[in-house]
Amino acid sequence: MKEPMCAHLAKRGSAYYYRRKTPVELVHLFGKEAMKSLGTKERKLAETLVRQIATEYDMLLLLLPQTLCLSLTHFTGRYTDHVKSKRIHW
Repeated sequence: MKEPMCAHLAKRGSAYYYRRKTPVELVHLFGKEAMKSLGTKERKLAETLVRQIATEYDMLLLLLPQTLCLSLTHFTGRYTDHVKSKRIHW
């Protein structure tokens, strides 16, 4: 019997990935989903790594609005121009 995947853990072929849907209000920055290779084929290690990455992603989402507001004070121009020029790649 197959074991169920833990939250945000995906498997493609024999490799494990972190996979998570992006909040609607941030799709213009990150795209529809965040996906990152965990660099392992071992399930136990993948489960540990996916929890670490999920924590980092949660922190990024928590701090992102504050970071954008602070950085906007140093730029002139419209918000959308700033967002387009500073696309976030994870």
